[in-house]
Amino acid sequence: IMIHLKLVKGAVDNTQLESEDPSGLHGTRVMKQLVWPWTNSGRVVAADSYFASVPCALALKNMGLRFIGVVKTATKEYPQQYLSTVELPAKCDYKGVLNIYPTTGYTLLAFVWVDRERRYFISNCCSLAQGSPYTRIWWRQVDEVGPQIEPDRLQITIPQPKCAEEYYSSCAMVDRHNRSRQQVLDIEKKLGTQRWDMRVNLSILSIIIVDTWCVV
Repeated sequence: IMIHLKLVKGAVDNTQLESEDPSGLHGTRVMKQLVWPWTNSGRVVAADSYFASVPCALALKNMGLRFIGVVKTATKEYPQQYLSTVELPAKCDYKGVLNIYPTTGYTLLAFVWVDRERRYFISNCCSLAQGSPYTRIWWRQVDEVGPQIEPDRLQITIPQPKCAEEYYSSCAMVDRHNRSRQQVLDIEKKLGTQRWDMRVNLSILSIIIVDTWCVV
């Protein structure tokens, strides 16, 4: 299976949601439906802030899947107050909290890592061991003699923990796929239409074409 989509349309029925998922989080319910074909495969699921939460990490652990996600607003059971106030004096510093559930033996890792700003993660796998650093190209005005001096192109090396490395290596593939679909192959054009089904079908077709192009 190369793609597994779920279309969500209309308002969410909270009563039905709570009966289907005790966590009450819509992202968790949708995530479980998206990844069910890979249950007990041990694969790593990298999720953005719409899905990432403590209940989601536990739910996927129950399904035999590893999980890493970025937490923004779904902070239920997450040590947000501590991680948002803990002192991180230098860029690329990080601090984590490990929680072991005595009834199941599950271990969850919550940590904050500073890149341009603080970024919060939740994971039921991986660790805060030193990962491979990545490089970023920055334009810096090194010579401040005058405002008309051209900036220098500098390569910055940024350390990162292993858990963040694994998360961003997966997300980078998604970004590369989007660039291939929207810019390299220039498949998706802006359509003057009010039909949501046409937009969805075009996106699905574009994803399939890019997947085929990558395989070939």
